Amino acid sequence: MRKKKYISQRTRATHTYSFYRQRRNDPNWRADYLAARVCRQRHILISLIIILVLILIGVIGYRNRVVTLLNGSETTSQVTTVKNASGEDSIKDSTKQSVSNEQTKTIDNVQKTVTISDYQRYSAYSGEYGSETQTCSLDFATGELMTTGPQKQQVFYFDKVMLHPDKSLVINMHGNYHYNAYDGKGERYRLVHLSVLFAPRDQKITQNWQTGKSLEDATNTAVNRFSIALSNDGGKVFQMSPAYTAFETNQTKGDTVAVIYSEAN
Repeated sequence: MRKKKYISQRTRATHTYSFYRQRRNDPNWRADYLAARVCRQRHILISLIIILVLILIGVIGYRNRVVTLLNGSETTSQVTTVKNASGEDSIKDSTKQSVSNEQTKTIDNVQKTVTISDYQRYSAYSGEYGSETQTCSLDFATGELMTTGPQKQQVFYFDKVMLHPDKSLVINMHGNYHYNAYDGKGERYRLVHLSVLFAPRDQKITQNWQTGKSLEDATNTAVNRFSIALSNDGGKVFQMSPAYTAFETNQTKGDTVAVIYSEAN
């Protein structure tokens, strides 16, 4: 290995550390010896630090590799072949975890009510709906419910859309309800919060998802349909029972609340 050389401050020539060490007691070379020794010690110290860092990195990398391998071996299914009563081979999975985390998440989503942020994907449900006494327009693209007919038009805006496991939707809305109090002061309005309980065609509502009670859907499943519920506390809680009752009784006329609105043919 080629030996490192250090420059002499006196002669400007380069020499090895051994050269300076042999002349360490010579006054003419004493200063060069001390300077070369400092440089050599600094070089050795830096080399040791680099070696220690590399060793530490190697130890950490090896440790992480071992942990990864151990974790992998713990989650790997141990499959054994056993003989069943008929003598045929069957596979028995001895893993305690029967499904992966992603599969569990999917199952949970199917069994629970979820909030739909991209409700525009239900635009196929948009259209004209009516009961025997009232008609309205439901638009998922714009997030609006608009009443039509002889009375003043009312517009309500989507606030939250939820999907139940039976594919029914609950759409919470708000809007300014315009009315005439017939007191000579003209038209007035008040803030109204309502909720639409929506059932797609070919889908039945199987239970009251607010109370958990089972439900027999008596409506015409060949079409999209919905009923309306109201909130008396500014949209915090909706009284959904009348809307679910409308599906049980197939109520098609009466008040605008708790009435089945069916998709126009």
